Amino acid sequence: MPAELVSKQQRQEMIVEIVKSKEVHNQLELIRLLEARGITATQSSVSRDIHELSIAKVDGRYVVAVLPITSSDGDVIEENPAHAFVTTLAPAGQNLLIVNTMPGGGKAVGRSIQNARWPEVLGLICGGDTLFIAVPDKREQLRLMTRLQEFMEKPELPEDPGLPAFARFDSQPAPMPFGN
Repeated sequence: MPAELVSKQQRQEMIVEIVKSKEVHNQLELIRLLEARGITATQSSVSRDIHELSIAKVDGRYVVAVLPITSSDGDVIEENPAHAFVTTLAPAGQNLLIVNTMPGGGKAVGRSIQNARWPEVLGLICGGDTLFIAVPDKREQLRLMTRLQEFMEKPELPEDPGLPAFARFDSQPAPMPFGN
């Protein structure tokens, strides 16, 4: 089938479909899979698409990392295929939350959090596997922690018997490994 030009939206929909259905290890491989489906794409457009779609490279292959986008009444508009991206949560004071992800998942999770436009998130800084998220106060920090626990395979927060289960944590952040 000869490859043809399609809209950006069509190309991005196809990229998500390919990444969800096949193991894709690099951009050249993704471009070839698109061409096999009749879509012409350049490396630069595929690179931008990967960034815009919150696709991350984890364990040598691309995966789609999406947190839910909710409507104003709380209904989920978009599902979360990457439920195990967040590995640990640690508050740092009352206005900062440190989030660790699987290696390579930090930027995709950060972009997904930005796209979700949660009101408790004032801003964030993302690395390869760590996010620093600014929140207005302790209450909003707890709210964000509760939301993010849904995206952890096994939510593990330090115990504090004086707090409800969803809000148990120490006031000091857990030590974090750097350089992954």
